[in-house]
Amino acid sequence: MDCAGRIVQREDSQDRVRARVEDCAGAPSATAALPSGVHVLDLDWPEPERWSGSQILQFGETLRTLTSAPGLTGVILTGCQLFRSSGCGGPRQAEEHFSDLLARIADSPIPIIAAMPGGASGAGLELALACAARVGGPKATFILNGIRAASLPSLETLRRLPRLVGVEAAAAMVALARAMSGEDAKALGLIDTLGGEDPVATAAHLIAAWDDACRQTTAAPDPIDVEAQFFLVRRMLRDTAAHQAAPLSAVRAMEAAVQMRPRHAKAEVSRIARELEQSEQGVALRHAARAMKALSGRLGALTPTQATLAQGLWWPMAREAIHLLDEGASPAQVDRCFTVFGFPSGPFARSDASGFEAVFTAGDGVLASGGDWTLYSPTLDLMADSGRVGGERLGWYRPAMAGGLPRFEPIVDQLIQSSAIFQRLRRAPISDDLVMRRCLNAAVNAGFAACQRSADLTLDDIDAIWLAWLGFPRWKGGLIYHARARGLEAAVAELKADAARRNTAGAPCDGLVAAAKDGETSLDLAIGE
Repeated sequence: MDCAGRIVQREDSQDRVRARVEDCAGAPSATAALPSGVHVLDLDWPEPERWSGSQILQFGETLRTLTSAPGLTGVILTGCQLFRSSGCGGPRQAEEHFSDLLARIADSPIPIIAAMPGGASGAGLELALACAARVGGPKATFILNGIRAASLPSLETLRRLPRLVGVEAAAAMVALARAMSGEDAKALGLIDTLGGEDPVATAAHLIAAWDDACRQTTAAPDPIDVEAQFFLVRRMLRDTAAHQAAPLSAVRAMEAAVQMRPRHAKAEVSRIARELEQSEQGVALRHAARAMKALSGRLGALTPTQATLAQGLWWPMAREAIHLLDEGASPAQVDRCFTVFGFPSGPFARSDASGFEAVFTAGDGVLASGGDWTLYSPTLDLMADSGRVGGERLGWYRPAMAGGLPRFEPIVDQLIQSSAIFQRLRRAPISDDLVMRRCLNAAVNAGFAACQRSADLTLDDIDAIWLAWLGFPRWKGGLIYHARARGLEAAVAELKADAARRNTAGAPCDGLVAAAKDGETSLDLAIGE
């Protein structure tokens, strides 16, 4: 039978008769059976990662009832929230129930097809992967984002995904949370077809033409080839996710799921998942996910006012980087320290790419410590007077040759030397550790000062702003979280010592001093939640 050759006749979606599958609050809802025995099951629950064990069991029982009904030829799963994720990881408390649900969907005697107009993410995508086929909308995107909250997909997903899209693409989705467009998902085999404006209609067509040849099957991969692919993936992670524990844990779990026998794989994947959740980076990732979700729920997308706030929080760090140049660091050293720490780029490379105003402009109302004076450096003025303001013009580095790295620019060193002479400074080598310590302390002081001035801001908001808009590495939890884990007492002592020597970041603000006296760490807070 030609899987694409028959078309099912169905009523227009406006004319579907809605009928409850179960008459109780929060239960799944379904449309009446379509022609040819097609049934559309539409969930009005929250996203799957928020389901309780009882909700998972209830949904599974609904599927069992439907798939055993006489005359039914297929079920279409759809719904506004069904395939979405809140970004805080999969249903860990109900993991066993969720795995059983995925197995029930995969083993259904009749085809269960996922119709996803907007795509799928997180536990919702895991649900879709268990279906016999998947149909996406024209602008659908697909992402497994659980790793952002130190959560691994189920064993079934870790086994199924590499067989559908290959080890490399699967690892990028699971370990790095890379999104996949609908076109790429179709090309790689993640979804079976793009369904235009009405994926439900396309799913009904698939069911009408269904036979065993339509069900996606894949042969067991060659073990030697799989091992070679995982070797390449691990090498890729060394380049793209250095110093991050979560991506490597995800790849180790996938490797176990693909290569071990099911019973041994289940135990090993569970062990890796527990190890990741309890690790220092795992706790930090969960804090980051909660903080970012809370901020997005309150503020939504970045507005001009919020952009000004974000720039104000960034400015003390950028200003400290300038002072470090005056004292002996180089732009290349500072940028290297930022990228090694985990930022996508350093302030000077970013300035060359985006222009001075994007990096070295103070936000309104955000000073180092709520009004404390700080030293002035003429370096930025000298750069601007020389026309070296980045963007489409020259900046800190000499333009790189094709395919090369930015190179040292002698005139910039001369301008920095002039700034140091003006301030009567003798430049000397500065350690990488000191570069990041001073830059981070300046930013932490500004974050506490901002919360001290505004009752609408929390320290978690500061973390979320740095994570979402300023490039702070997620696996370190956020700026304030990282400072608490390191010890606020150390930050206060260092700021006081630096202010007494050369006041570039200001004295520690009252809010930071009070928090340091409490002695509470971010790790204590995260574990206690």
